[in-house]
Amino acid sequence: MCIRDRYQRRVHGGIDIKVNQDQDMTKTLLILSAILYISLCKTKEEWKSRVIYQLLTDRFAKDTPTNEGCQDLRSYCGGTFQGIMKNLDYIQEMGFNAIWISPVVENVDDNYMGYHGYHAKNFYKINPKFGTEEDLKALVDDCHKRDVWVMVDVVTNHIGPLKEHNYSQIFPFNKPEYYHNSCEIKQEDYLYNQQIVEDCWLHDLPDLNQSHPFVREQLNQWIRWLVDTFKFDGIRISSIPNVPKDFWVEFVQSAGVFSIGENSVDIENYVYDYLDSMDSVLNYPGYNQVVRSFNEQGSLLDLEQYLKRLETVPKKEFLGSFLDNHDNKRFLNVNPSFYLLRNAIVFTFAQYGIPIIYSGTEQGFRGGDDPFNREVMWGRMFKESDVYQYIKNIIRVRQEFQWDNYPIQLGNFSKSFASFFRGKVLFAFTNAPLPIFKVVQNQPFAEGEVICNILTLSLIHISEPTRQAEISYAVFCLKKKKT
Repeated sequence: MCIRDRYQRRVHGGIDIKVNQDQDMTKTLLILSAILYISLCKTKEEWKSRVIYQLLTDRFAKDTPTNEGCQDLRSYCGGTFQGIMKNLDYIQEMGFNAIWISPVVENVDDNYMGYHGYHAKNFYKINPKFGTEEDLKALVDDCHKRDVWVMVDVVTNHIGPLKEHNYSQIFPFNKPEYYHNSCEIKQEDYLYNQQIVEDCWLHDLPDLNQSHPFVREQLNQWIRWLVDTFKFDGIRISSIPNVPKDFWVEFVQSAGVFSIGENSVDIENYVYDYLDSMDSVLNYPGYNQVVRSFNEQGSLLDLEQYLKRLETVPKKEFLGSFLDNHDNKRFLNVNPSFYLLRNAIVFTFAQYGIPIIYSGTEQGFRGGDDPFNREVMWGRMFKESDVYQYIKNIIRVRQEFQWDNYPIQLGNFSKSFASFFRGKVLFAFTNAPLPIFKVVQNQPFAEGEVICNILTLSLIHISEPTRQAEISYAVFCLKKKKT
């Protein structure tokens, strides 16, 4: 549900919209405020056209410029809300019109390991290491002035680690009865025992019991406060399979903004089933297919089968399409080929879904497992970077041709080559170690048309009634003009 819906109910249910001259001015202002807030709502249809830049607040930028790195990536490195705000040009000039920031609430002081934000302590207090409430409001306000939307990461499954299970320091969940009993979740439980997945502890972190009336009510009240106070445009929800689906329906309605959930299990139906409970989910099955197809250079015929299965997924156009993130090894850590990285980036933008790029991908970061995939960005924001410019070009053309409004039409596939088109945009990929040339028969162009490879600016002539063209590696081609 959108904020629009929530405020319409409040206005019509409790305030007479017909304002007489003798009515109190305060009531009029309340109505005008509600109407203004209604106009700020961002629907999932509007989010579909956005491109998202993901960042960890602690790792993106400090208050003052510096080239010094971070001594210990397992601890706080010093990034802040003000640092993000001062470097929005870097993000916006690449073409991004939305950002996803890491969780903002105060975290448990567990040897400073709460830098990532996923170890909540006080749900109603902003993490002072990132800045103040006013700093966060200023960041969101500055983003909105730039038409950049802000998605905040939220965690409702668990809190931070506690010594001797001392819950008194957690607000508002300060009693043991608000939590499930301690038990372990094993990887196979995601296949065979959903009850354990929902009731046991993820990574030995105290697990909130959303079936408890107080917990349920407070979480719904909290997300309403968080979104309304800071004017967030969307929420990314952590660990969705670890919480019952019926809770997510209420929680998303309470948030009133676009929602995208995280389920990292590599089982398509298990991930996509959560689309019944929220607007979107991160497309982990798609991510894992990219890893197999490009990182590991598996057969691209498997990519064709994945795209065929994806056609049957409801709301597929709202899935979160990503390549790197803070929980997985970076693409270049698994395979150092920038050539294959460019293929994978194009696919991330070309397939169904809302594209998400994790900070550092545009600079060729190669970090491995957590925390080494959570590098600092300061001192490394080079706009002249080849990958930065490559992503900038892709975003520009996506906005110009709006291929996200067209279905995927499959082209030609082999073990090392794949192509498909959306509208008058043709995408071609290879996972071969060197560029290859292919004759593409299934494509949207007519005989005599001239198309342009926008990533290399080379022209290609469509020849003969067979409508064939030689297409080089990992690029998409666009209709240019009639000859």
